Amino acid sequence: MPTFVIAEDHALVREGLALRLSLEPGWEVIGETGDGSEVEGLVVERRPDVLILDLQLDGMQGLEVCTAVRRRLPDQLILVLTANPEADVARRALDAGADGYLIKRGDGAELVHAIRTLLDGSGYISDDIGREVVSGGKVDTPVDALSPRERHVLALIAAGHGSREIADQLSISVGTVRKHRENLMQKLDLHSIAEVTSFAIKNGLYTPPRG
Repeated sequence: MPTFVIAEDHALVREGLALRLSLEPGWEVIGETGDGSEVEGLVVERRPDVLILDLQLDGMQGLEVCTAVRRRLPDQLILVLTANPEADVARRALDAGADGYLIKRGDGAELVHAIRTLLDGSGYISDDIGREVVSGGKVDTPVDALSPRERHVLALIAAGHGSREIADQLSISVGTVRKHRENLMQKLDLHSIAEVTSFAIKNGLYTPPRG
């Protein structure tokens, strides 16, 4: 049952988001704040499945928050929810560690779809800016096509860890690990664990032990 922390500086928007999320069976908002300086501590304390993060916050801006949360909790899912449709800002958010970038002008159905996409192990970018983000340089190398969690899973696979070990390390289910593996192999056009390992080594995601 997914849990959420909402970081949004407008109380009415926070309330609307919480209400919309509560309509999905088993979904629960476990924390809210409008103060950017509180987000990292709140996420560390509550450990939500997804942080929904506005870029315009009091106290500390969203990009800074994203970087801080990603550094503290490398596997935290972060969905940026913003009114800013500029591709350059989206690229900066993804570079800061966001797993998804959703424009506020979308509807509740898109919000739910974006969250489910993240929970399934893939990244998400609003359709109206997605192509521009890709063509503008976000996906310069195959590695850039992967979400932070997919990169972590890839590195662990290359290091020889099985699905159960990876699931235990990342505190996710074995099924989710398998989904991550399927997604990353499809994105990178890889067809075996040997190819995954070779890719990880060539792209600096895994360094085999010497000797």
